[in-house]
Amino acid sequence: MSNQDPKTPWEEDRKNNERRRKRRPIAQSSELPDFVQTERKKPKVIKKNKLSLMILVCAFLTIVIVTCVLTFLWTNKIFNIKDHDITGITYSAPGSVDKIAKSYHGNNIFRFNKKKMRKEYLIIREIDDVQIKRKLPNKIIIKIIEKKPVCCFKTPSGKYLITNSGLIYHKMTPKEKLIAIPTVVSNNNKIVLGMNIKKDLIPLSEKNKDKTHKRKTGAELKKEEDILKREKTEIFQTLYLYELARICYNNKIGISSIQLKNNCEVILISNNNIIIKFGATADLLDKSYLLKEIFLQKKGEFKKIKEITILNFEKATIKYKQS
Repeated sequence: MSNQDPKTPWEEDRKNNERRRKRRPIAQSSELPDFVQTERKKPKVIKKNKLSLMILVCAFLTIVIVTCVLTFLWTNKIFNIKDHDITGITYSAPGSVDKIAKSYHGNNIFRFNKKKMRKEYLIIREIDDVQIKRKLPNKIIIKIIEKKPVCCFKTPSGKYLITNSGLIYHKMTPKEKLIAIPTVVSNNNKIVLGMNIKKDLIPLSEKNKDKTHKRKTGAELKKEEDILKREKTEIFQTLYLYELARICYNNKIGISSIQLKNNCEVILISNNNIIIKFGATADLLDKSYLLKEIFLQKKGEFKKIKEITILNFEKATIKYKQS
């Protein structure tokens, strides 16, 4: 018998387990238990949290800086409006235009309401549009764009400027000078400021027509008919002269004045003081085109021409000055 002690069963099992463990290959990272992999991902989560925190801090600082800048711009007295500059005034009342601009003095240049100011200017009848700009630190630039007249009606009650759409928008003062547009001499006292010459000229006899249905005599009816006929004739002549002036202006025919002679014949005076006998109030467009063609062909002879007579829409005669 051997001198060594016999091995117990449990010792044999322990030794076998140790041998098997030594032969087993080391597990790859992909084969690691779930708790090991979770521990390795923790540093990435920490980095993401730090990045999010940095973004929040930067956003907060940006908001603070912007708020501080805006507060400085909106509250500092340096940026309160103290001066203004206005251009583009020809017929608008300078006092009215200046008054609106002065009403905004003291307001912050960044916070004052440009839309409100624009609406206030557009109330003025002569103004068609307005452009408002800021000039730092405390000045506003106002550019007035006025309505463009195509003619001036000279009536017993005054001189009125009329636009291409027919709006009578300005009554001239004695001190105002007329720009290069035709002046229509008219006896129509019904032309008033603010009306539209194309739409609002209505015979007074029709406007004030007796609504009581009172029975009238033949003489009274005849008188009313005569008045209505006279008023309609006056309206027709007024609209004819307006359209003639408008056509001359839009087609760049240099006409300084237009008037009606003997209630039927139209006389024009050119910018070169040429007398133009336009004939009866008929064939307006065709005669105007003929006159324009004559002006284009005889442009170099204006100093020699004394009178042009438009016979019809096809023919005209020219009278030259005596040499």
